[in-house]
Amino acid sequence: MPFAEINKIKIYYEERGDGFPLVLIAGFGVDHMGWSAVIDNLAENYRVILFDNRGAGQSDAPDQSYDIAAMADDIAALLDHLQIEQAYICGHSMGTSVAQQFALKYPQKSKKMILCNALPKLNTLSRMVFDIIDRMIVDGSSRDILCDFFVPWCYSDDTLANLDNHPQVKERNAYAKTTLYPQSVVGFKRQLEAVKSFDITKEAKNITVPTLLIAGDKDFLTPIEGSHYLADHIPQAELHIIKDTGHMSFVEKPKEFCEIVDTFLAEKE
Repeated sequence: MPFAEINKIKIYYEERGDGFPLVLIAGFGVDHMGWSAVIDNLAENYRVILFDNRGAGQSDAPDQSYDIAAMADDIAALLDHLQIEQAYICGHSMGTSVAQQFALKYPQKSKKMILCNALPKLNTLSRMVFDIIDRMIVDGSSRDILCDFFVPWCYSDDTLANLDNHPQVKERNAYAKTTLYPQSVVGFKRQLEAVKSFDITKEAKNITVPTLLIAGDKDFLTPIEGSHYLADHIPQAELHIIKDTGHMSFVEKPKEFCEIVDTFLAEKE
């Protein structure tokens, strides 16, 4: 299994496909397989770099304070480890925070950026949801209950009412419950600390990387207003809304997501 020893920790990573490098940054609490609904499709056109953020999956979860900037530094170091000078950077949810920070700090390494269900800072509802999950963990709730609690916050009502038509959603939920590498309590608390402290509202205007924002119109955790804000403040940004999807828009409509991504990345700068 490939690990990179970077920034005094071990980062687990995988590569799929050939072509120009495309780094996929998972969201809060999720390992690299959070992208399972779109990995195969994207790997047909790109050299897809998958990895586990610090605090999740098989990567180390140091019990020390770290922030989104440190997670962006991990990506820069991973690219150096792989001898990749520049890549497309794509993040989901908390991963969009990492991507934005990466674009600010390492613009020369970011050819284009894709922000899926993005946030300029964590909203009040999301803070409350994650704080409740934190309490559930402390109280000893099972992984099954934690996963089931989170599902309604992640998907649109249309998806939840028609789960038989969304096998990729069922597959993702089953993986979350059975993975051999569930997020540790330390990883959860440290990642939560990082995402809570993130606020790019004043710096978004300084992002120079061409950016595509993809949002779900039924997203509660990272409401569409956040994507509108970033689209209005990042100089070279465009917004695409996937209708009838919630926080997991790329899982609910993976084909549409990949088509949007391919079109954006094919455009000349």
